[in-house]
Amino acid sequence: MLLMKHLFSGVLGEPAIVVKFGRGPAIGTSYYFTMPLTLSSAIDDYGWIEYESPVSVLPNIRLYCAPEGVWVCIFYEDNGLPAGLQIAAEKSKFNGKVLDWDIQGYTSWSVEVQGVVREYWTTQQYYMSKELLELSCEDRLAAYDTTDLLQGALWVSGFNRELREIPKTGKGMLADGFYLHNCIPGMGYHYYYNMTEELVCGSDTLVPWAPMTRDDKVIGVVLNMIGKIKLDAGEKNYYEDPTVAAIRSIVSTGPQCLYDAATTPGLTTMHVFYVTKPNLITCPKKV
Repeated sequence: MLLMKHLFSGVLGEPAIVVKFGRGPAIGTSYYFTMPLTLSSAIDDYGWIEYESPVSVLPNIRLYCAPEGVWVCIFYEDNGLPAGLQIAAEKSKFNGKVLDWDIQGYTSWSVEVQGVVREYWTTQQYYMSKELLELSCEDRLAAYDTTDLLQGALWVSGFNRELREIPKTGKGMLADGFYLHNCIPGMGYHYYYNMTEELVCGSDTLVPWAPMTRDDKVIGVVLNMIGKIKLDAGEKNYYEDPTVAAIRSIVSTGPQCLYDAATTPGLTTMHVFYVTKPNLITCPKKV
């Protein structure tokens, strides 16, 4: 298996997949959860199992999740390298729906988890292009850049489930219609698509994905959902519960409808980082 080399001269660690922002001493137990970067690690170290994916927009990838819960799952290609990630929200536990899930790009998923069939809304992000995944295993391995999780760009489930490509640099995103908002230590500089004071908060206007950068390189992305998730006691919580003040600290020049939604019904977010040590992300300068 390829070893993932260091990114950012080791300051933020190696390429990785780390989920959920938080502050304090509980790194790895309450937030900044490290996900298995390779298929062998998913099976041997985490005990993950294969699930049938609810989507098939890209070839030669398989979905693996924890047997006790499918909130966050990883797609792996045939060499066992990470090809993407899926986030799931259980329908019965999500309250305050405002936007249309289908238009926002979510796919419905009925799946058995620990003997119980559950219903979820799912959305996906990918780290490899269709062209790369169509190569043979050998050619794909030879072309793989071990210094970065993102192989050329980031692809996400866009409006009406259309695959959307997002540039992997801040400059590229600015040229693509994204607006630079604030930097938060432990997160990075946030970029929101067309996020101005005039934006209308509609199902086909409010892009749920907001990439984050450091030194102009995408090092993660946050998923934003209007509404709140209420988990059962004992369920591992990958989701974040931001306050209105937290949303304003990140998006200082957004539309009033966003801040209103952050008040009622509230927002649920999930940060996904592509470096081992997101807690060391700083805000040295604007890019």
